[in-house]
Amino acid sequence: MSVEAAIRDRAHYDKIMEATRLQHEGQLEQASKVYYELLKDNPDDANALHMLGMLFHQAGNTAEGIKCIERALELIPEFPLYLSNLGHIYLGFNQLEKAEQLLLAATRKDPEMAAPLYGLGECYRRRGEFQRAADVIQHALERDPQHCDAIVTLGLIHLQNQSTQKALELFEIALGIEDDHFDAHFPAARAEFALTEFEKSATRLERIIQDHEDHYGCYNNLGNAYMSLQRYEDACKAYQRVIELKPDEADMYYNLAMALLHANDHEQALVYINIGITIKPDHERLQTLLAQLAEHRDGNE
Repeated sequence: MSVEAAIRDRAHYDKIMEATRLQHEGQLEQASKVYYELLKDNPDDANALHMLGMLFHQAGNTAEGIKCIERALELIPEFPLYLSNLGHIYLGFNQLEKAEQLLLAATRKDPEMAAPLYGLGECYRRRGEFQRAADVIQHALERDPQHCDAIVTLGLIHLQNQSTQKALELFEIALGIEDDHFDAHFPAARAEFALTEFEKSATRLERIIQDHEDHYGCYNNLGNAYMSLQRYEDACKAYQRVIELKPDEADMYYNLAMALLHANDHEQALVYINIGITIKPDHERLQTLLAQLAEHRDGNE
């Protein structure tokens, strides 16, 4: 390689690294400018196309991102990093067949990469193939013992298999590596609830909600924890927030009605029971609750 070519390669590398840094910091507009500059000089720059594709995906324009990464793969066929990242994009949209195909291809090209193995394990977990998923995740962790997402997925498998204590231990390991990992905190709260550690579950969920105030699942689980702690007024507030976020789900009205009944607010409970039945007239638990309220009212007349 000539000195001039080496200088060009170094300058190209420095630009890619600078754009990648900007991208990781969330400065997407500035990063995209660098990628476009590189592509202006060389439209067949596979690295720039790949990273621009990831940027598009990060910015919510996944369709354009996929086009860029597919173009990068046309230029460097079967490059494992490109295959892996594209597979994870499809995994994010639950397109498991396409994700599996890409992740398997990445693993065949580079068996030492942990990321595609983790993705495969997650594919299999979502299909309910728990033992197969666990085996693949173990292989991923042999390659990268600090892979938080792989540890969490293994925890989810144990949680699904009702090995709740083991699941919680794995979530705590992941949180020891990355203490703000939402996908570890949320199932950890579920595991704590299942182990009847209601106070711990509620405390964790309260902490999660500070950063995820629109996550209805957190509020619903928090309401359940409060109910188990007999904190009925707090449970009502949590379930009311769930209904604000999911106003068309009849089950949520049942939960709120139950909390109101425990808080001795029968009148408001009846209001929410009727709203829930309007949404889903054949909701058995709401209908049963309505009949019980009517019987209670008749008995007091």
